[in-house]
Amino acid sequence: MNDNDYARRQAEKDREYQQYYQSPEFLRYVESLSPEERRRLETEGLLKPMIDRSGSTLRDEDASESSMACEKPDFAAAIDHEPLAPAFQQSASAAGDVLASFCARIRGRANPALVFDAVCYATGVTDVEGVSATELAARHGITKQAFSKIAVEWCQTFGLQPSRSMKSKTARKVYRERATRVHQRRKLTTSQPT
Repeated sequence: MNDNDYARRQAEKDREYQQYYQSPEFLRYVESLSPEERRRLETEGLLKPMIDRSGSTLRDEDASESSMACEKPDFAAAIDHEPLAPAFQQSASAAGDVLASFCARIRGRANPALVFDAVCYATGVTDVEGVSATELAARHGITKQAFSKIAVEWCQTFGLQPSRSMKSKTARKVYRERATRVHQRRKLTTSQPT
């Protein structure tokens, strides 16, 4: 799949999505809502299209403005140096430790950009952007298999489920066994005298 094809199809889907919010069907739906329902949906930002322009799943806005913002723990209070509730102080500390460990592991590698791309692939971020393992591997000048191995190692390190674009553990085992058989067969045929 060509990057331009993906971008073109995604732009078309975005246009269709935005146009729906102007359609008579949607406008009738909004009119059928009670004033309370309409206010709630408007407050949550659900009466207008939500289109990402950054190319990733993160929107360029303050998290507190998002309808998905969580009130527990109150990170805004933490940023403003207000004390967190005791139950969240421990989890915030643990999260900080995990993030520090993650950053240290990436910085400690010879090619941090490669490792970061592999982590993004392993967690499914690149699925959303339509970037394949083959494209990412080529970007870093390595094979798809080598790239996949790095992604798998990171999944194992952090106990993550592989993203849907990654091969399952069973599939990887089958591929590994087949590669071993092929290698052994080649070794036998090339080592015999002619």
